[in-house]
Amino acid sequence: MSLWGHYEKISVQGSKRKAKIFIPSLLHSALPPLVFFAIPIVAMLSGSDEGRPLRYSPWSIAFIAFFFLLFFAVGLMGVWAGICEQRDAKRMRNGELVLRSGELFMLSRMYSMRYHHDYRFAIRNQQGRGEVEIYEMPEKLYQQFSARCWGGTYHVRSLREESRLFYGLDPRVYQVDIVVLPPEKGPAFRLVELSDAMRRIAGEGLPKNDGKYPVFTGTVVDILYKNGRFDTFYVKDDVLFER
Repeated sequence: MSLWGHYEKISVQGSKRKAKIFIPSLLHSALPPLVFFAIPIVAMLSGSDEGRPLRYSPWSIAFIAFFFLLFFAVGLMGVWAGICEQRDAKRMRNGELVLRSGELFMLSRMYSMRYHHDYRFAIRNQQGRGEVEIYEMPEKLYQQFSARCWGGTYHVRSLREESRLFYGLDPRVYQVDIVVLPPEKGPAFRLVELSDAMRRIAGEGLPKNDGKYPVFTGTVVDILYKNGRFDTFYVKDDVLFER
């Protein structure tokens, strides 16, 4: 047990497998928004002269109001993120994790901000006659995938190193079981239109829904690798993201 949370092995529906899941504590979920709520208050208290408030110009008052609203908004976002985190952990404990199987044959990256990327991977779904499905890959799972392909642990220290690693991947095509938490409400997949390059790569896995591909709307919790075979594995920037 820890102040920040702990790991638990949780059963997955329809299989004998158990996924190792991090269960955050209330302190882990509550501390970030509390920090953002506290920063403007501390700033105001420190902006006094021997206990007497300083005189502010209208511009200063406007800036302070904006400062308060900004941090308050970020704090509210943190509260909502904490609520979602706790709710997802409860759902996992209640046995809502699901296993999906397929052939992982493609990895894609898109720049979302400096020194940060979003990752997606594509599988040929064994339950769907080889049809292609697309999933989000959390950063932690991407690092595990990269380490597996390199045959050892590899930690990316910079954007330049990550670029070299990304284009230097030479993995097998893997048979995988994907542990997922389906969305609480709404469909498990949304349909998106991707580039012609994706259609050429997918080959026999072309979608039947007006040429649109299904993107999973829930959370990928873990990827469990089975036997791999050497074959063409695609690493392409942006190909799995909407146009």
